[in-house]
Amino acid sequence: MLQNLDPKSLVGLAVCSADWSEIDKRNDLLAPATYQIQRALQITSAGGVVKDIRRDLNLIARTIDSQGMDPVFEPFTSSNFID
Repeated sequence: MLQNLDPKSLVGLAVCSADWSEIDKRNDLLAPATYQIQRALQITSAGGVVKDIRRDLNLIARTIDSQGMDPVFEPFTSSNFID
């Protein structure tokens, strides 16, 4: 079922998890979102949808304890994403 959710929803589920307070569990919590972001970037390296995802992830990161959110941003820096 998680594979049908968009990355923003998956990040939302991760940060709302009771385990989010445990920093060492954040990579596992964010793994489904990171995978979906990588899939989106394989389809397109430019465009409004991918740019919107990154913008929304930045908004989420600013409103929570974002330590450990690097995995969801890494695909943007390691791809040919055009900002």
